[in-house]
Amino acid sequence: MDKLQRFAPAQANVTYFAAGSVVTESFTGVLLWDLLNNSPVNGIVTDPNTKNDILHKVIIVTGIDCYQSVFGAGEIDPFFGASQIMVAYATGGQSLGSAGFARIVVPGDKAGGRFVSNIATIEVRDPTLD
Repeated sequence: MDKLQRFAPAQANVTYFAAGSVVTESFTGVLLWDLLNNSPVNGIVTDPNTKNDILHKVIIVTGIDCYQSVFGAGEIDPFFGASQIMVAYATGGQSLGSAGFARIVVPGDKAGGRFVSNIATIEVRDPTLD
């Protein structure tokens, strides 16, 4: 958690459907793009000799319960989709509680299906190389 809080905080007010109800929450966290591009372990590495190589990368987020969401790296790249997907560590100014120390929050999604709670891993892959 301390490592996440070292990044410039991002804020998102989101409204989405979950379990048949409309949910509105305010999250604080770090943008997934910023986290990945400032990480020595999971950074997004591209080949400058491959045109738009960023578009070949996917990001797989897995919770401790093995629930997963997959995002295209171009979706969060500021020069392409610029989606403000974040790794949230607080909601309403409080820790996430039962949602774990961090969760993926996808502002703009109509349903919370891509929100991964209790993040265990964030992995960057290039499916063209698998």
